[in-house]
Amino acid sequence: MISGSISVNIPTATSAEALAGASDSVAITPLTLALVLSGFSVSGSTSPSSTDKGYVNVVSDYGAVADGDILTGSGTDNHAAFQAALSSGKKVFVPPGVYRIHGKELLNHIHGQVIEGSGPGWGTFPAVNYSPHTTLLFTGTGERYVKTRRKARATSADPQDSPISAAVNIQGEGVTLRDLAIVNYCDYTNTASTNFGDDWDVGLLEGAAGLKTHNVTVLGYWRVAGHLRDVTKGFGLPVFTSPSSIAYPQGKIPSGVDTSYHYNLRIIGGRWGQKVHGATNNTTNYYDAIASATLSDTRGNSGASDFVVFGGQIHGPMHHSGHRWTNALASLNNTSEGDSSGAVWIDAWANLAAERISKQTYYSTRFVSEEPYTVRLDRVGNIRFNDCHFEWSDRSVVPVSGGSPIDPSDTANYGYGVISKTSKTGTVHINSRSTNGPSNAWFWDVVGSTGNYSAYDIGADDGTTRIQVQGKTVLDIGATAVQGADSSISSTITWDGTAPSGTTSKRYAWSRVGNLVYVQMRLEYSTAGSGNTTLTVNFPSDLPTPLDMSGQGSTEISFAAAGNLVHTGSGWTGGAPLTTRCLVSKTSASGWQVKWLAASNTNVGAYCSFSYIAAD
Repeated sequence: MISGSISVNIPTATSAEALAGASDSVAITPLTLALVLSGFSVSGSTSPSSTDKGYVNVVSDYGAVADGDILTGSGTDNHAAFQAALSSGKKVFVPPGVYRIHGKELLNHIHGQVIEGSGPGWGTFPAVNYSPHTTLLFTGTGERYVKTRRKARATSADPQDSPISAAVNIQGEGVTLRDLAIVNYCDYTNTASTNFGDDWDVGLLEGAAGLKTHNVTVLGYWRVAGHLRDVTKGFGLPVFTSPSSIAYPQGKIPSGVDTSYHYNLRIIGGRWGQKVHGATNNTTNYYDAIASATLSDTRGNSGASDFVVFGGQIHGPMHHSGHRWTNALASLNNTSEGDSSGAVWIDAWANLAAERISKQTYYSTRFVSEEPYTVRLDRVGNIRFNDCHFEWSDRSVVPVSGGSPIDPSDTANYGYGVISKTSKTGTVHINSRSTNGPSNAWFWDVVGSTGNYSAYDIGADDGTTRIQVQGKTVLDIGATAVQGADSSISSTITWDGTAPSGTTSKRYAWSRVGNLVYVQMRLEYSTAGSGNTTLTVNFPSDLPTPLDMSGQGSTEISFAAAGNLVHTGSGWTGGAPLTTRCLVSKTSASGWQVKWLAASNTNVGAYCSFSYIAAD
């Protein structure tokens, strides 16, 4: 056998690093493999220089130190190393470890850049229950500057957006972010309800089109949102510049943030888990502070369509003190709420006929909140929730300033169900399941809404399915039960003439699907009556009350039923029935009855079936 040694440049890096670009260094051919199997030793470099590979390593190339501690907030400040790696324009690889970033954002300003770690770690929130792997730990007070244009500004007198800080600020188009965690430091031994950790507004800011995240986790009490998708860019509007004098890049889609894909995105702890926010409205002209001039208002003209989230979890704050971040208004007025808090809030003007963004899709995503909102929808339409899981937290939560805990079943104080919308919301398509929610309030709407729910398969693990509009259940599938099935009629039965008698069977059954009630009745006697032209049966006490139509009098007919009186000539074996009218009417302000009308005859019973809309 041939023996010897040969040196080839095959990096002995971690598999994640090799995927990030090490394979660019050498072609692994059948000949190379044959040499190894024949006894040749293979040597390689663990960190080839950035001049001969297509990626950079923040540790070996820029000196980042992975000595951060998510429980104490200590460690070397690695901002300079990370920002230099991002500004290189190359793919950036982050080896496993916790990297502290103090006070300054990490700004991506290169189109198409890939930023990759070795996995975000795993665990539950807060961070004391989290095992980090590749983690960016943000400490201190994040630098704030204006980087959005949500507010309308017709003149310089109108206020502009408030400055905000962002831990990871993505401004390049077509960027990929994968396999890492973004964490805001908090001392969780301090259980005060006002302890939100170090002062940062946003964990991940998505400010350009085409962002793709894969296996990214965002943890911490971000003051604005864990993930903010900014839809306020506009054609012809000047770009922002960071305090480090890095100008945001112009892209191919300089208005809005179309086309965004997120796989297994996990967000826990922010005031809002995820915000998709655009302009509040279009003003024709927009006064821009950078240009110091009034320009055409093109903010968000391209919208924010093709936004897709696959799997993952999006939570609200879930504060470790057990307190809420905000309380719902006492009146539960959805249209009067301020910023509030919850898992997801989508609200953005777009240059479309409906003046709202569209085509947002979530697949198999879990939404969890114990705040006033779980999913809050405003200016958005054609949004789809496919096989998703909506959940109000399974713990009682204490109001902001203390007091008695609020249980999720307390719908008068807890909040706006699992999905809320306004008159500006378009169609919401739901094919999802809900658990741990209130027993009578899944969905919240507003009176006069022009949008609608396309709820073709809404379920809950307790076996019920409900849609609620402004506190009124309009669909209740699964709360369906055959109540009083094959039960004896104990309410008043009245025949005219001589009533039939003898051995009797007087039975009824009913079921309810949503507000639709279906009833069957059957009365059978062994001895026929005579001279019978009418039969009335008062509603059994457990039948739901029918909807009282506007203008209907207290003793007037409401609707018809299908039924007949059974006379001795036909019996129960299918002979010719009597020509009978069967009607349902009110007997008083609150009473209801079924009434049969036919020509005089000798009758041995009656039957009918009918359906109606329940009043509640």
